[in-house]
Amino acid sequence: MDCAYASGMLHGRERERERLAVLLNDARDSRGGALVVSGQPGVVKTALLADLIEGVEGVHILRTQGIESESPLPFAALQRLLRPVRRLVEALPARQATALRAAFGETDAAAGDRFLVFLATLSLLAEAAEDSPVLCVVDDAHWLDEASTAALLFVARRLGPERVALLFAARDGTFADSRAASCPSWWWAASTRPPRPACSPIRPVRRSPARSGTG
Repeated sequence: MDCAYASGMLHGRERERERLAVLLNDARDSRGGALVVSGQPGVVKTALLADLIEGVEGVHILRTQGIESESPLPFAALQRLLRPVRRLVEALPARQATALRAAFGETDAAAGDRFLVFLATLSLLAEAAEDSPVLCVVDDAHWLDEASTAALLFVARRLGPERVALLFAARDGTFADSRAASCPSWWWAASTRPPRPACSPIRPVRRSPARSGTG
């Protein structure tokens, strides 16, 4: 999306834009977190993401998008998200690295323990964030495959001192409501319905215990 056009779509969206900026600034300060922007079908959600990305410096941006035709393929969206940092897999514990490669079809080994894949995703993002903060942008999250959704929810529940921010955009009544509503560790952005005096509430993150090493 053209950034100038995206900015024009965001008149009256100052509260949402400010909340997204806070998410990124928190990640810079080693307070990782996640945010879901939900709303009606249209371009406002994508415009909010494009607006945040425009002009960002000193941040490693990883992007993926839910694609309906790929939704039956396990880890399809996650593979696209992590592909730019794939070189860092070598730094992971051996069992995590092996599980992640198998999940992405990079070895002849059969896909193994999904927990190790999820943990490897968290470890890989944390490793990437050692050099600079990481912003993961996931558009059309309602079309994510189930395995990628589960992995990213796992990561979101465990972010703490990692310099990682996860930002999702999804339609109302889909990803944000039916999949993530049971996860108390999520921040919620105000809905992207037309601006009105009262916005949807924002709930604070409740962190899960710090992860333990595996592998």
